[in-house]
Amino acid sequence: MFYTQLLFHCYRSSTHDVVPDDPELFGTPEDPYISPICNADNKENNKRNNLSALMCNLQEQESAHINESTNDASPEENVEERSTYFAKVITDLEVNDDPLIIHNTLEKNSEDFYDGGQFDFEAFRDLDTDKEIKYAEKNSSESGSSFEESLSKDTSPGSSHSNSRRWRRDPSHTYKPMHWMNDFRYSGKCMGLTDVITLDQKEQRNIDNLFYDFTPIQKTFLPIRYCKYFFNTFRGCIKPDCMYQHVPFQRDEKVCMEVIHKLVNENHTTLLKRAVWIFTAYYRMYMPGVHYDSNLLTKMLRALYVRQMWGDVFQLLETGANVKILPSSEMLIRLFENIGSTGLTAAVPSLVDVFCKLVEAGMMMKPEQINMLITTLNNLQATKNYISVILDIKTRIEMQLSEKNWLCNLDIAVAEVGHCKEKNDWKKLGTLYLNLRTGCENVTDLKKFSNCIVGALQKVPRNDKSEIPYCDFADTVYKDAQLSEIDKNILGRIGISIMYHYYRNKQSQKGKRVLRKLQEMQINFTVLKGLTGEESKATRCQVVNTAVEIFLNCEYLNGALGVLRESEWIINTQVWPCERMDVLKRHNLLCTIAQKTLNKNMFDVCLEVLQNLPGLQCSLTDVDVSQYSLLFNKLLSSCIENNTLGVSSTVIDFMIAKKIPLDFFLLRALITSLGRSCLWLRARELYKCAVLLGCYPPMEGNLYRKVLFIPSFLSEIEMLLSIEIFMVSNASSIQSPGGSHQTLQIILKRCEEERVPNKDYQRGKASYQDAVDRLIQASRLSTPRLFIKHLTVNNANEQVYILDYGSSLKWLHENMKWAGKVWLFQGKI
Repeated sequence: MFYTQLLFHCYRSSTHDVVPDDPELFGTPEDPYISPICNADNKENNKRNNLSALMCNLQEQESAHINESTNDASPEENVEERSTYFAKVITDLEVNDDPLIIHNTLEKNSEDFYDGGQFDFEAFRDLDTDKEIKYAEKNSSESGSSFEESLSKDTSPGSSHSNSRRWRRDPSHTYKPMHWMNDFRYSGKCMGLTDVITLDQKEQRNIDNLFYDFTPIQKTFLPIRYCKYFFNTFRGCIKPDCMYQHVPFQRDEKVCMEVIHKLVNENHTTLLKRAVWIFTAYYRMYMPGVHYDSNLLTKMLRALYVRQMWGDVFQLLETGANVKILPSSEMLIRLFENIGSTGLTAAVPSLVDVFCKLVEAGMMMKPEQINMLITTLNNLQATKNYISVILDIKTRIEMQLSEKNWLCNLDIAVAEVGHCKEKNDWKKLGTLYLNLRTGCENVTDLKKFSNCIVGALQKVPRNDKSEIPYCDFADTVYKDAQLSEIDKNILGRIGISIMYHYYRNKQSQKGKRVLRKLQEMQINFTVLKGLTGEESKATRCQVVNTAVEIFLNCEYLNGALGVLRESEWIINTQVWPCERMDVLKRHNLLCTIAQKTLNKNMFDVCLEVLQNLPGLQCSLTDVDVSQYSLLFNKLLSSCIENNTLGVSSTVIDFMIAKKIPLDFFLLRALITSLGRSCLWLRARELYKCAVLLGCYPPMEGNLYRKVLFIPSFLSEIEMLLSIEIFMVSNASSIQSPGGSHQTLQIILKRCEEERVPNKDYQRGKASYQDAVDRLIQASRLSTPRLFIKHLTVNNANEQVYILDYGSSLKWLHENMKWAGKVWLFQGKI
């Protein structure tokens, strides 16, 4: 009766968590498809009849078997035989009659336990029933054949057991597990490993209950549309296309936590794998919410470590790193140590990869802990590439720790700045800067400390008001042999802030000393900005304008010019944009400088200043350049009066190039001065340009008709140049064989009163007779000399002269080569 009750208990447990009328669960491959709704009652009756017959047969066989062995064996041996016989019977019952067993699955690789993203929990459960094997193996005394032989026998073609489960467990055979069933070695190819644990591990956990697979698990209240077989049964859901939810919704994170805790608490490999699957599937889609249990990850990792399920460990850690669910550093070190103790070299790439992902996700570790990981990798004989990756991460962590230490030192240094300010010890402040600069690589923090220094250096000394704290500070810093460009940059920006401080307080002399110190240290402050206040947003033009204004207030003209030249006179460009008020202020400053240089007869400097007025150089400033006509003409007049012909000629060229309105009287005066100075080449160039600009009245009549009209207000230089044009224009006629018979007339034309030159010239009120004298003088200035003969006086009381043919022919013979290039106009005169 004991065995009968035990058989009933086994049958009821095996069908505890399954649906009786599910054709997928109870249908057999040999039976044709029959609707479960129509034949449910027939199946139940058949099962009960089969069970009753089996129970009767079992009792008869048991009694017979016991009677046969009573005479030859001791009571202990009889008990052992009964156990062995009973194990064989329940094994046959499970293999032949249990419709939940999946047939022909043993040859599949362990990696195929995942089907469409879900675990095949039935296969896992079946693999774990080697408890029965263990029970049968203990009571088997002889091994007639190996397990492999039994397997090949049962699955051979034509065998009556071809459609039954392949791995029938025969207690008469010695159990030899297949190579993959209890192999926990990590291959490195797949994150999902087999969930079968070794017999030794099961003994350690005291899991030797023969019917453990059939014991129910704790039920969890599930919301609607959740699969109760997947979440609340040991076997799980075996439907490949289950219409119910296997992954909790985002709103049901609390349910997800309860289910995972329940599965982990069951302390079974199959359920633990299911817990890992639910965890990874949920947090691949959603971020952790308010119901996430921070202790869950540690709890799962400990269970996985005990079973050495390394593939699931790596999968769990990678999923957690993606959503910032990070383990403690102790758990990570324990993972390295456990794998190192097993000598699992194939897991090194996964270890390094998971470690990098956890660090990138924000996991904090100490350098000493990383050294422990490196030691483990060395024991696993990891390559240099993997160890170098860990070392790089260690270096980065050390830099982060150094930055934290630097922040502590920064607070101390800021407090020390206050002490230096109270004691007016600016040299000590410079030394403090150098000491802090040595251990700081963060420019932002250094700028923050520099702002504190600016506030200290703006202090007004009580005793000596002429003291400049910045100068003492800068001297101390600049003397350092290891001064870098960053230090010069910060030193310059501190100086600009101090300069603006003195400028706002109208302390130009102190501002001048700061600027002189910057120039002495060869710091190009014109490309820098201040550190604090409005000067931190100042444009380059504004910084230059401020420095120039400070120098001008101190009557230091060379200092102002030096700043402008150092800044390359830049006002408004794409690289250095500025505001319109900055442009207007620059215009006023340049006009002031031009006036000062002009008063000091610094004509070349004055021209340099005027050439860089807004709108005259390559800039984005739209300025009407005609407003500069008065400035340039004033400079030109001063240059002519002082006989500075080179600067005057450059001024004329610049005004013509920039289309600045030019005073024609000044242009004529310059041409005359150049001629009188025997600078004929330059005089001829300017005279030709003046003719094209309309500086002179049009030459009435046609030059080619042998008549030249010369206005009486021209100077002797201008008259000679006009005669040269006249001869070159008629060169072909003069040099022809019959040229001696032609007459070249020159008429000295009288001009109206309003056309007489103004009082700025001594010849302005000369009479017509003076013009005749200038004409005679012009002919004598020529080389070779020209001869003109008085012919008559016309009706307008104007003198008419004849140009001598011989002298003109000789002049053309000696000067035609250069004269043709100079005076043959391309346009019309």
